[in-house]
Amino acid sequence: MKLLEKEYKYMYQTLDEEDQMLFEELEGIIDSHHSRTEDKWDVLHEMMTHLYESEGESFKSLFGKQPENYALELGTSMEKGKSRYWKDFGMLFAYYTFIYSLCVLIAGSFTVSWLLLALPLLIALMIPMMNKGIRQQAFKGPASQTSTTITFLLLFGITKVFIIFTFHDYFSPFLIVNYDGDVISVIKIACFTLLITVFFITLITSRRISMKFLSYSN
Repeated sequence: MKLLEKEYKYMYQTLDEEDQMLFEELEGIIDSHHSRTEDKWDVLHEMMTHLYESEGESFKSLFGKQPENYALELGTSMEKGKSRYWKDFGMLFAYYTFIYSLCVLIAGSFTVSWLLLALPLLIALMIPMMNKGIRQQAFKGPASQTSTTITFLLLFGITKVFIIFTFHDYFSPFLIVNYDGDVISVIKIACFTLLITVFFITLITSRRISMKFLSYSN
């Protein structure tokens, strides 16, 4: 697979700037479908070779105005790499758990609210935007990329504010746990929460461990 990637990047350097940009966007589209790495380079190498050997032809003349459809049809056997999705999910979840732990330390109390159940849903909404906007993995022009990026950043910030406001007295009716202890105890709880979260995220997103678990279950 490294050979295909190496050959692809070599041929990529021979393209003009416009075709290079189109291939970069195409890479993003395939990534946004959470395709396996080996399938991604199979498709890109196939398309690059076709363009490279078609002297004088441009990217758009070969693959049309919607080359993403060509790529996805070419890779109909590509399986979505769910592990990549869960790695993105785990990364964001760990980040917000860190924000929550900081809030626990600052507030000096350990609180758990029913409102926090919305956190996984907010993260699930952010992941497609992150893939298409922040990584510029959309093939719909700069305007669409900008709007997607702004939407992601707004949702990213709103989620942080949402976590902070769950500690406010106004939302006290939604509290499940409200522990006011000494500073040392609160620090211990915050650190323990963060470590447990990181452990479970690592366990879930680790492909090797997941494959072992599946093999044992079978």
